[in-house]
Amino acid sequence: LFAQWMHHAFPNECPQPRAPGVTEAPMTHREWRDSRNTSSGVSKKVMQELKDLAAQTEGLSCQDEDCMLWTHEEELISGIDLRLLGSPRATWQQVQDSLRLVLRSLAMCGAVVALIAILLDFLRSSTSALWPQVAKGASS
Repeated sequence: LFAQWMHHAFPNECPQPRAPGVTEAPMTHREWRDSRNTSSGVSKKVMQELKDLAAQTEGLSCQDEDCMLWTHEEELISGIDLRLLGSPRATWQQVQDSLRLVLRSLAMCGAVVALIAILLDFLRSSTSALWPQVAKGASS
C-alpha cells in the first residue's frame, strides 16, 4: 500500500505497483514487440485522437477514490530472479553479476593495499622523526 501511496504522491518518480502475479520480466523493445507479435507504431490519426482526448480531460482532477486505481493487494519483490520470470536475458544477467563481483573484489583488494602502503609510509616517517639516531644508524 505504501508503494501505491508513493505513486499517487509522486507519479513521475514512482511507478504504479502491480497486482500479485502480474509482474513480468523486464524486456527490451524488441523482446516486447516479438512477444506480442505487433508493432509499437501508431498512425497520425490515432495520435491526433489521443491528443484531442488529452486536451479535453486537461484540468479535470481525479481526486476521489474511485479514480485512483487503489487496491489493497500488493506484490513485494526483492532480488528479481529473471530465470524464474522466463527472461532470455537471464544468462547474460548471471555473467554480469559474476563480473561485478570480481571487479568489486579487485577494487576492495586495491583499496586495502593502498591503505597498507600509506600506513607503512606514515610509520617510516614518524619513526625517523621520533628517533633520528636510529634512522641515521639504519641508513649508514
